[in-house]
Amino acid sequence: MFLTGNVKGCFVKGYRKACIGYNKLFKHLKVIPVSKFHNLDPEEYCWRYAEWEMEKAREFDMKFAPYLDIKGKIVLDLGCGFGGQSIYMALNGAKKVYGVDVDPRRVEFSRKLAEKYRISDRVTFLLSTDKTLPLQDEILDIIIMNDVFEHLIYPKEILEECHRVLKRNSQVFISFGPPWYHPYGSHLKSIFPGPWSHLLFPEKVIVGIRNDIKRDGAGDKYEDIGLAKMSVRKFRRLIYQSKFKVAYFDIHMVKDIYPLKHVPIIKELFCNEVRCILEK
Repeated sequence: MFLTGNVKGCFVKGYRKACIGYNKLFKHLKVIPVSKFHNLDPEEYCWRYAEWEMEKAREFDMKFAPYLDIKGKIVLDLGCGFGGQSIYMALNGAKKVYGVDVDPRRVEFSRKLAEKYRISDRVTFLLSTDKTLPLQDEILDIIIMNDVFEHLIYPKEILEECHRVLKRNSQVFISFGPPWYHPYGSHLKSIFPGPWSHLLFPEKVIVGIRNDIKRDGAGDKYEDIGLAKMSVRKFRRLIYQSKFKVAYFDIHMVKDIYPLKHVPIIKELFCNEVRCILEK
């Protein structure tokens, strides 16, 4: 057992060294731009991120036009983050918006954001769990999931909950990316600029290096840092096995690869984004 442990330790150290060397090459080439949220203090990070979420909310609207109409509707922003999209929808005609997230700090900040915009009466932020939604049956007209699905550790259970809280003839709008097999499917490209690092090196190495930098007390598995390894194939299987009707499904590819989008391995490796509309 002692020898086995030493051998495993040597392999991990070797992989770690190789991973760092591989990614240093791409950092030197500066293929990844510096994040706009780099080196911000925690408070400023929250406000800046919420502003960015509002920008992304406008993009989300355009992606699903003309199918998405929130005016006069009761809407759920599932995985609301810092509340930017929820606030955007309340300011743009939604009758009532619920924002839910599993992070209590984000929920607390989102409430502050609603107070700033003086719309706390129309936006309610709630803490949820990985598997349940804190809402009554059949009270929603629309559910929004914007860059959330790839972080759902229990996606089957959440889809069941979405079906429960939606009224009949209502819809779920989903957009997420990049999926797992994309060159940056780990969503850690600021740390790992080398494409497909998460596929080339072991989970323990990738998460370990990430944790050494972030120092947020996360565990040593992908699910501990909110990554569900959500591939295109896995997503399709989940939605088609759910209680929902799939009204719309499309994938958006890396530039110049689009003609090959129907080749399974190409679709997985070069899909930038998945878009879907589910109907109850």
